[in-house]
Amino acid sequence: MTDYYNGAITALSYMAEQGAKKEDILSVAEIMDIDLSDLNKIDESDRERFQTAFAEL
Repeated sequence: MTDYYNGAITALSYMAEQGAKKEDILSVAEIMDIDLSDLNKIDESDRERFQTAFAEL
């Protein structure tokens, strides 16, 4: 994955951790062409932040 993709996912995971709504995170991800549906492709620390914030995407 590219630095852009990884950086965007990290930013979104921190937004989730800080209380952003799941719908907002998914909307931003869609605009940025970021696929959050396969958590196995997401870095472990980012995945943990998403799972803690939303139980699962």
